[in-house]
Amino acid sequence: MAVARREVLEFVRSLAERFPDYGVEGEVYVTAPGARSTRTHELVAAIDDAHEQVFGARPERDVHALVQRRVGADALRHPDRRTTARRRA
Repeated sequence: MAVARREVLEFVRSLAERFPDYGVEGEVYVTAPGARSTRTHELVAAIDDAHEQVFGARPERDVHALVQRRVGADALRHPDRRTTARRRA
């Protein structure tokens, strides 16, 4: 990762030097892997209930919690119907 970050930032610097009037800047962001949650968590249960009311069935998915869970904020990645349909195909 360090090599890729360095190369990207070197490329950005070269663009900034080549086009000084454009204000070229760059930053590298890396996401952390998601957390897992249980189907019994109240946020998961509420989303599953709402999904069933709207779409007539509970969602077919694994429960993937977002990185916000690591800092104490309840959050959940909930797939839309297209994601569920692609997985069935």
